[in-house]
Amino acid sequence: MAYNALSGTVITSPKLPGVFIDGNEVSGNLSTSNAADVINVPRVSNATNNSVITNVSGDANNLTCESNLKFDGDTLSITGELTASAAATFTTIAGTSLALQGGSITSANLVWDVESVGNGATIAAATDFALVTAGNRSNVTLPAASAGKHLRVKLSSSIGDVFVNAGSGDLIEGEPFILMESTGSAITCVAYDAQSWFIV
Repeated sequence: MAYNALSGTVITSPKLPGVFIDGNEVSGNLSTSNAADVINVPRVSNATNNSVITNVSGDANNLTCESNLKFDGDTLSITGELTASAAATFTTIAGTSLALQGGSITSANLVWDVESVGNGATIAAATDFALVTAGNRSNVTLPAASAGKHLRVKLSSSIGDVFVNAGSGDLIEGEPFILMESTGSAITCVAYDAQSWFIV
């Protein structure tokens, strides 16, 4: 990139290297290609198209282009996580699993974690749906209660009289266990807190 040479008298700071300075006047000819030797001029590193420029380490003269944060005039693109310290308002949110618009869910692709459990098994904490395949009069145990956790438990079509036990220190409707009698029956359990399951 070419620059025009300055000639005559220029009022400037007395800190330009390689020129004649008398007080605040620069005399003679001043020509430079990139001002690399000029101090206290912010530099931009990692130049990337449409990237947002941020400060580096609080140094007023050190700037960088964030390759994971871009704005092309219409769309702000973020690669990584977005964190908000207060409520955020969006007109539309769209993704591969959930889409929101105007405060309503317009589409969702929510997949439950499922497992098959037998006699003496404890249902995994991450399970959303457990199918009991053990024989009659068998026992299964719920995972530890965690406030807000939902769990569906269903007996397979040929299984009945299954005892569903609460985990250590937990209760189901105030009791240590419940009995699911009918074949094919199902319950939905919701944990109110860290020790109380309720059937809804």
